[in-house]
Amino acid sequence: MKISLIILVLFSSVCYSQNVYMEFSDFQKIENKEVWTYQFVDASYSYSRPTLPIVTTKEIFLELVNSLPKLRGKAKEYSDYWILGIKDFKAEIKSDLDNKIIDEFYKKIEKYRLDNNLPPFSKKTLGQQTIFISEKSEICKYLNCKTLKL
Repeated sequence: MKISLIILVLFSSVCYSQNVYMEFSDFQKIENKEVWTYQFVDASYSYSRPTLPIVTTKEIFLELVNSLPKLRGKAKEYSDYWILGIKDFKAEIKSDLDNKIIDEFYKKIEKYRLDNNLPPFSKKTLGQQTIFISEKSEICKYLNCKTLKL
């Protein structure tokens, strides 16, 4: 009986698992400030789908978009990565407009998770999970990088 149950569970997980691989990028101007958004998903479909929001400058954003899929190590702690690049962004001196842009970024993440039947994250939770990158090498502190070359 136990063996049958184990076989049934294994068979179900193999037959009904879903691999998700997706990259999406977007550019817009918010009150004349240039803003880029990038979403990268690489996961076997699961209910949780851990998310890492990253906020950085335009220059670092462009480098991360080109290297993120290759940087992640074997131990992939996150399956969903969201990167926000803001022109002339300084994490230590966020303007009211920067905060407004970050709030809109969180709304995109919340909407995506809701639309895809994933557990919701509140703005507060996203704020606690967000990392602010001011140098490109800092990303490896969070990604368990395969290589330090960006």
